Amino acid sequence: MHHPISLVLHGSESRDLGGPSIRVPRTVQILRSQGIDARLLQMHRDALLLEDSAAAHVFNVWPLRSSCSILKFARWLGIPTILSPILLDLQEQHKWHPVHPILPGHYGPYRLEELHAAFSLADHVVYLSNAERDLANRIGMPIRPFSVVKNPVDFANFRPGGGCHFWNFVSGRHPDLLNRPFVLCVGRIEPRKNQLALIQAISGTGYALVLIGHEAEPRYVQACRDAAGPDVFFLGRLPSDSGILPAAYQAAAACAQVTWAEGASLAALEAWASDCPLILSSLPGNIEYFGTDAVYADPSNVQDIRDKIFSATGPMRPKSSSLREILYRECSYEGHVNSLAAIYINLGKTKSLTVS
Repeated sequence: MHHPISLVLHGSESRDLGGPSIRVPRTVQILRSQGIDARLLQMHRDALLLEDSAAAHVFNVWPLRSSCSILKFARWLGIPTILSPILLDLQEQHKWHPVHPILPGHYGPYRLEELHAAFSLADHVVYLSNAERDLANRIGMPIRPFSVVKNPVDFANFRPGGGCHFWNFVSGRHPDLLNRPFVLCVGRIEPRKNQLALIQAISGTGYALVLIGHEAEPRYVQACRDAAGPDVFFLGRLPSDSGILPAAYQAAAACAQVTWAEGASLAALEAWASDCPLILSSLPGNIEYFGTDAVYADPSNVQDIRDKIFSATGPMRPKSSSLREILYRECSYEGHVNSLAAIYINLGKTKSLTVS
């Protein structure tokens, strides 16, 4: 009897609508187009469907309780387990979440004992970057068979252009923004994403700031709104299939993602694919992905963020041709899916599957 590979989302992903909620369904779609029987499961709602799975691929270790529950259940069922931990470097967490004390035996919100158990339950670990793998080693996670598979972006959807669809969209909703140069920030509005510092940095630059994303934490959203002047525009989360988001990258003078911690920013990849200049936090994973194709800011320094806004929106610098070749190869959905399919096949129970 043939069994599908289950790609599993859990925790708040269906509510907070982060990167995996976009990436994983698309990955399932492409796996199927390549003749690989795959499906998307939402933990709690679909947990029992794991029983007839060929393998369980769990995305995100957080929250630990639900990721460990899925991995333990899969192990109990005797099916291979793959973990994409999306592990965040939280050594600076005290700066953006000072109300959360650092507890003994913890790494940020993670209990190290439980985090260790999650890694131990995985037959194979898929990291988004070498920086994430190095972080796992640094905090003492068990050494498991692993692969580094970079986050994908839809190059057919995100590409250079004039941004006309975005300007048409804002003309009736935010006429004060129409035809103004603006910096774009895409992502959940929450302390880790650091939009408040970006709001402070944009003041007096002559640029507007456009925030697109799910408003995840009401208190932080309110703090952002309180700090925002007339040059800051909150557009909310845009439907992924509307065509407005790709046009927003095309229209923007730059895209700024000055987060405190990040796995591998889907928004940064979308901006890069759209030839939108990038302002990123100086995190190892960002530098690994984008090299000299971005400018890097200290997320704790508002003046540095402001300076990098001017740097990014200045004369265009040519992109690295070697980096372009690498990203188009490794960050296309086809390359991403082929890498995952090879992992699934090598784990066994899927030997009859073929990868195109």
